[in-house]
Amino acid sequence: MKTEIGAVNALPTVTVLVGANVDGKPTYTTIAWVGVIGRTSIMISVNRQRYINSGIKKNQTFSVNLPSENLVEKTDYCGIKSGKDVDKSTLQQLLRKT
Repeated sequence: MKTEIGAVNALPTVTVLVGANVDGKPTYTTIAWVGVIGRTSIMISVNRQRYINSGIKKNQTFSVNLPSENLVEKTDYCGIKSGKDVDKSTLQQLLRKT
């Protein structure tokens, strides 16, 4: 059944890389849900067990990056590996096969 929801101020469903500093080190995670909630605010949905959450909560800041098609493999890597296990801020780590 179709439900009409009217005009919505939201981004299309895209996969993004969210970046934050955790213990002074940049790290990234892949997020498949992000939305606009106002002119100056966005909302992301991050599992509370993700390593990046401690940095977001502590610093009260994060970045949202829209990766291009040629970054699919690196974006996938950032979603598979945890920042507590690997340094995702280095290109060498991102190029490694999982």
